[in-house]
Amino acid sequence: KANLEKARVENLKATQNYQLAEQQMNLRLKQLQTTIKTLGSEVESLKKEVSLAHHVSENYQARYAQKLASMNDVLVKKSDELRAIMKLNDTQNRQYETIFEFEKLTTKEAL
Repeated sequence: KANLEKARVENLKATQNYQLAEQQMNLRLKQLQTTIKTLGSEVESLKKEVSLAHHVSENYQARYAQKLASMNDVLVKKSDELRAIMKLNDTQNRQYETIFEFEKLTTKEAL
């Protein structure tokens, strides 16, 4: 009778551990989905920032051609444009990594 009670307790522990693990997995998946959406919005915003930085850089290049801006000004604006591009690329990479992690977890869960 003691063995039966012990087995029942072990079964209850295993069931609770399984339920906790399942809840953790669901929470992690929701967190990843939120992160993916957030990074997606950030990517769209950064694309606009890159476009603006590109236009500003082109404007300064045209002003330099007309001798209205210095080469230093042109280089500073080009540097700002490159910085914006790098930030966009970094954010896109983080988004892709998060998507891959999400897909990896959902594929494991499906098995």
